[in-house]
Amino acid sequence: MSIRCFEIIDPQNSEASGSSLPNKVKEECIALATIAEEAERYDEMAHFMKEAMMFGSELTEDERNLFCSVLKNTVKVRISSWKAVNDMYAKEKGGKHEKVIQSYLSKIQNEVINICYDTVSLIDNYLFPNSSSIENKVFYCKSKGDCFRWIAEVLDEKRITEIAHFIGDSYQMGKQLSIDLSSTNPIRLSLCLAIGLFYYDILKDEPRAFDFLRETFDNAIAMLDNVSETEYRGATMVLSLIRDYLWLWRPPN
Repeated sequence: MSIRCFEIIDPQNSEASGSSLPNKVKEECIALATIAEEAERYDEMAHFMKEAMMFGSELTEDERNLFCSVLKNTVKVRISSWKAVNDMYAKEKGGKHEKVIQSYLSKIQNEVINICYDTVSLIDNYLFPNSSSIENKVFYCKSKGDCFRWIAEVLDEKRITEIAHFIGDSYQMGKQLSIDLSSTNPIRLSLCLAIGLFYYDILKDEPRAFDFLRETFDNAIAMLDNVSETEYRGATMVLSLIRDYLWLWRPPN
């Protein structure tokens, strides 16, 4: 298999866009991203997906799943690492290794921030502007909001306040677009779950988070018997997560 996607091809170049080469390169990049995922080489997977997404064409459901896998295995893994090292740093304050651990903590933090901003740039410059699918547009808004929310997880309280409106704006745009999707649509439900987490973790508004997810859950459950088998499977997976959070966040009696 040719690794032609390492060669940078400008998607805006009219000559290249008029040929079959961009589509072939994108297909090869997607294939390599799938292989990299199986091999657990996630940074390379992220590179292949970035090359594929720069062509700005609509993502299929399988490609959206690859996109989510990239974020899970590059960003969320680093956030877990940051939290572990941050705990060590808190215990070492005043100790002889404080500065070394602080430097390492900053390194991981910068990796999270850079990956997230790089993803936001791809969404803003390539994916969202070239999308005609409401479902994909909602997915991109959610992904953008998620990136800002993940950045907030590795910031101090003052800087979290500064970035909160970027999270809210992204989710709000997705929420407005999702009006045209059914209440059982898995992407709409995933967006609602992300909004609930934003209310709870970032804004610290626990009652609002609970009420929002409760309404989302009830509306979807009421329509669940009227959907296709595929949508049913996707919806119930997200609803199971929402139910778990509702249980954790339930108000005291």
